[in-house]
Amino acid sequence: MAKSSEADLSVFVELAAAIPLEQLTARSDLSTTLLEAAASYIGAPGSAATIADALANVEQPCLTTALLAIEASLGLADEWIPLSEHVTSSGGFTPADAERLRAIRLTRPTAREQSAYRGAGLFGIALRVSFSDEGATVDVQVALGGVSPHPQRARQVEAALRGRRPSEELITVVVETAVQEARPAGVGSLTVEADLAALRAITRAALRAALL
Repeated sequence: MAKSSEADLSVFVELAAAIPLEQLTARSDLSTTLLEAAASYIGAPGSAATIADALANVEQPCLTTALLAIEASLGLADEWIPLSEHVTSSGGFTPADAERLRAIRLTRPTAREQSAYRGAGLFGIALRVSFSDEGATVDVQVALGGVSPHPQRARQVEAALRGRRPSEELITVVVETAVQEARPAGVGSLTVEADLAALRAITRAALRAALL
């Protein structure tokens, strides 16, 4: 997204940073992955109440993970900055960022789009997929949370999904791609088999929810 201060509100949704997460779950103009991540955050012990607080909580990265997958932008000071750009350049979203955050901006979901979020403890996966008329995946965004100090886009997973027709066989391949990307050779740092097993389980669940 551009750093412009103007947006077509028929395409984008802007959410004030001070909105309580409980208010998000009743909206119909937000992607499923964001609604599911908000519900997951609300259910976590000691969870904060607002969008800004949830983004700054590194112990519960589910909201940041979902917003990465739907390519949200941050309204910081007088400009809009893609969340992915901010996370890459700043190493995450901090309490100081939360104080400066005015709002977040994201695209409205379309009829050809499916998305999902699944989490287990600190680990989470969020994805958004759009489909062609023939049923193949066209545009894919995937983010992993809890596998590194801050959530990351999973580019290898996206490449494994893009242009393919959904099937159980494809899901099996993509699950293992996600596990490899979460290891030190990818974007993550996971080495413990129990952690990798948890990631396998939530990745399979999220893929089945969004693709099948």
